[in-house]
Amino acid sequence: MNEAHYVQMEMFDLTVDLQQRKTACWSSLSATTPVGPYSNEYAWFLTFDETGKKITAITEFIDTKRAEEIRAALKEADLLHHR
Repeated sequence: MNEAHYVQMEMFDLTVDLQQRKTACWSSLSATTPVGPYSNEYAWFLTFDETGKKITAITEFIDTKRAEEIRAALKEADLLHHR
């Protein structure tokens, strides 16, 4: 969605477990696109290496129905470009 403007991500909740080297985050994203506004919520789960400096695993959950709706609208407007 490289045609999006005014993209804003907001973090609502962040949990850090130093002993387990894991982090969980709940966030939302909003943007203005050529086919209208877009918003979605995300849950992120990150696992870090022993140093705590490198991410070794990421799991992300999003509202896939909402993501598919914006993807379909961009495709219909011939604005979805695959690389």
